[in-house]
Amino acid sequence: LEHLAFALSLVMVLLLVLCALGLVARAADISARTYRAVDPKRGNRVVVATVYLQESNLEPKPAVAFGHGFGLGADMYPIARELAAREGIVVLCPHSIGALPPHWTSELALDQVFLLSHAVQESKRNSSSPFFGRVANLTAVAGHSLGGGGTILAADPLLAGAYP
Repeated sequence: LEHLAFALSLVMVLLLVLCALGLVARAADISARTYRAVDPKRGNRVVVATVYLQESNLEPKPAVAFGHGFGLGADMYPIARELAAREGIVVLCPHSIGALPPHWTSELALDQVFLLSHAVQESKRNSSSPFFGRVANLTAVAGHSLGGGGTILAADPLLAGAYP
């Protein structure tokens, strides 16, 4: 439990530091697109996300997967656009709730971890991917409400270890 609390604290500190940089956001330069990826480790589950990218940034930058709250859509968080605008951070907001209770939170956590791993791999290997050359192997998870619970689970090494 101490490890989870420490990991969550690190994520929050990272987010606060990024927000505190106060760089001028170029909102017009930020694209939001729906992205689909197939997770073969979960029976070819199709994971859908809104992805925020700074179009002028063509070098590897950190990525964050932001989990939404219960009953809220991935597009309900303008903070995602702000994070993307600052320093070119790639933001992935999964559109989860493809499972029935009580598995909502764990599925969201797995979607977050999978999307980050997928984006890092696509950045290295797939020149036709919107992530190509844009995602560094420096990732974080964050979330609100249900997504906050998913974030705690996603920080668990046993869960996240399935997606190097």
